[in-house]
Amino acid sequence: MRFTRNEQVFDARYALLYGNTINKTNWNGLLPRQAWLKPIKATHMVHLSDRFDTADILYWKVRYEFVLKASTWDLALLNHGPRYLTAPRESTNPIPLKLRFADLDGYPEMDLLKADGTRFRRPGTNDENDAGEPIEPTFSVYRVRREVDWNPLLIDINLPLNDLKKRRR
Repeated sequence: MRFTRNEQVFDARYALLYGNTINKTNWNGLLPRQAWLKPIKATHMVHLSDRFDTADILYWKVRYEFVLKASTWDLALLNHGPRYLTAPRESTNPIPLKLRFADLDGYPEMDLLKADGTRFRRPGTNDENDAGEPIEPTFSVYRVRREVDWNPLLIDINLPLNDLKKRRR
């Protein structure tokens, strides 16, 4: 969604503070971290006077471009790989446990892992629980974009994301 407005003054620090950020708090009907503001673009404009007794009008044409997302802009990585931890990491143990190959023959084998980095017990293996356990994908969530409170922007678009969702045919 693009929002353009004319502003009397514009400071480049303003663009650096708000550009390429995520909304930190609820904003215009959206939940936190649902909208991303791309870098702000500002163009210096001049409105020429058509009369000799009035001055030209100098202003800034500022463009805000918002990208909306149904969930959040957090990065969710699937916990999987060819190596796993032999035991969960303890907060009291400052040395991380060694990782080893998931396959007993030493060949890398991509496998789903638990959130703590250990592997799921599989049926027919020499694990404590020979019946196995349900395998469900787990994700590690990372906040990769900077969060800023957008209320000082004074942009009122009143556009809740839930009303934008429409079924595709």
